[in-house]
Amino acid sequence: MNEQILELMKEKEQKPKSDLLSRKGKIYIDDGVLRGNPDLILRSFQKLEFFPSRVEFLFAQNRFEMIGYSPLFEAIPDYAVTPTYDIHFHTNEAGDIVGVSAVQVDAPC
Repeated sequence: MNEQILELMKEKEQKPKSDLLSRKGKIYIDDGVLRGNPDLILRSFQKLEFFPSRVEFLFAQNRFEMIGYSPLFEAIPDYAVTPTYDIHFHTNEAGDIVGVSAVQVDAPC
């Protein structure tokens, strides 16, 4: 059994460590868009590879603030303020999402 544990530890050490947890960002989604086409939002998050860690509804602005992680976000240090991103979706003639990009709209502090 100890040999199995040592083997698992060696495998873990050999795997490259992901920097996804340093790629944190904030996005906003209007309530009407989310309620009007939730399937589009789901497909968009899949293309963005967005993993939300916090979601808050901002009643006064009628939108959701989502903080999470995506490989499309810039890596930031732990102490930095979470930057905000605009998400741009690229579609084909049929309206299918074929690509996505994240554009940072403010710089982390």
